[in-house]
Amino acid sequence: MAEEKQQGGGFLSGFIIGGLIGAAVGLLMAPKRGEETRSELMEKGQGWRSKLEELRATAQGSVDEVAALARESAGEVASRAREGAEALASKGRSRVEEAVEEGRRAASASAQELEARLREEREKPSRNNSETA
Repeated sequence: MAEEKQQGGGFLSGFIIGGLIGAAVGLLMAPKRGEETRSELMEKGQGWRSKLEELRATAQGSVDEVAALARESAGEVASRAREGAEALASKGRSRVEEAVEEGRRAASASAQELEARLREEREKPSRNNSETA
């Protein structure tokens, strides 16, 4: 977009400079007295100067406007990115917490299963002794 603006600015400045040169050449070639021609050139130069100043002010206003929009858009994009990152981090934390809780439940179930097996193993010799007696 900036490149397009630069190309448009180059065309506009070339157009204005070409117009000024054309006007100056036209006035110099006109069959008038030198004093009249110089006076007319000064008036035209003043007119073109004021028009150029107006164009510069308008262009500066447009540039400022575009810069403000760009800053605003950048702020919105940064805010959305921050919100997305926070949501992703929160989701990751909750998944980790769920996995930890699931691991605790599995460990508890395994511990209970091992305790039950140990009790059975301890009771077996006493059953075998009572059956043989």
